[in-house]
Amino acid sequence: MIRDAMHAYAWRLRFSAIVANSRSHSMSGGSLLVYRRIIQHANSVHELFFAFWEGVRLDYCQRYTRMLFAKDADGKRLLIVRARCKMWSCEYCAQVNRAQWLKKLISGIEQIDSHEWGFWTLTHALEDATYVEQREHLSSAWNRLRNHLSRHQQKRGHALYYVRVIEIGSRSTQRMHMHALVNLVPTDIEIRNQGKQSEYHYSPAWGKRIIRAQFGGILDIRDVSGTNAYQEPEIPMGSDLETTRAVLVSSYISKYMTKESEDKTGRYPKKTRRYNTSRNWPQPTDSDEYESDLTWDSAEKLTEKMASNAWRHGLRVFDLQRNAKVDGAEFDENGDYIY
Repeated sequence: MIRDAMHAYAWRLRFSAIVANSRSHSMSGGSLLVYRRIIQHANSVHELFFAFWEGVRLDYCQRYTRMLFAKDADGKRLLIVRARCKMWSCEYCAQVNRAQWLKKLISGIEQIDSHEWGFWTLTHALEDATYVEQREHLSSAWNRLRNHLSRHQQKRGHALYYVRVIEIGSRSTQRMHMHALVNLVPTDIEIRNQGKQSEYHYSPAWGKRIIRAQFGGILDIRDVSGTNAYQEPEIPMGSDLETTRAVLVSSYISKYMTKESEDKTGRYPKKTRRYNTSRNWPQPTDSDEYESDLTWDSAEKLTEKMASNAWRHGLRVFDLQRNAKVDGAEFDENGDYIY
């Protein structure tokens, strides 16, 4: 809880400066030039993925009222930070969750020795099945397909890496399906129904394996390798190509890691792990410069009595998420902090 809240605050302050600096240097060229400038001003992979985090703002979790408290290193301020619920249905927590996943994805792709990435969309053919039944069917089918993928990669002398996402469709059927980012691109991909709304990318060899694994016959496999992405005209060719490639590849899966409406999110059965990686997926290697070495305590809420006690001991009460000090006018008639 402490690290989540501290990270959200610290990184947001940093990126308001990065984006402002980027835009101040952009005299022409629109969003592409801003995009390039952001890459130039970002000092690490942490900063790069946060630069593309949409909707960043100094905000906090509205669902979880518990507060964290600590004296700062100088002993002059009592710092307060709100904990968070970590639910994807929460607007604030969804942003933080997505940022944490982006960090894991980008850092992992940088470390994995592969320039081959495929984006696999997999479905099922069940009729009148509950979401629990659909989830269990997809998970079982994935386990079977994963075994095929793993054996195939072993023959090639490679390990299998993947990130998979379970999603409920937005069309009339609203079926549950799966997207997977896999370090494997079939060599026999064919574009079918080209130019039509129903266009899809199909692999005859892997299509048979996918159906044998008991996925549905509707599938799509696309080559999203960074080398292919560089051929797009509006992709900046910065000096750090590995980081740029990692951002591009991870974007194909990270766009599904967003807050959904209450109605839609509520339909995902309990214990559904919507996002998952292979066990060997590398952990982020960059050091975390915002790790807190302060001693933190927690309380259900901040009260005027608690603040008054701090003031009597010569401490200023400082709200990190608001980036402002707390004064006596910010408590309601019951003595509770109103922000």
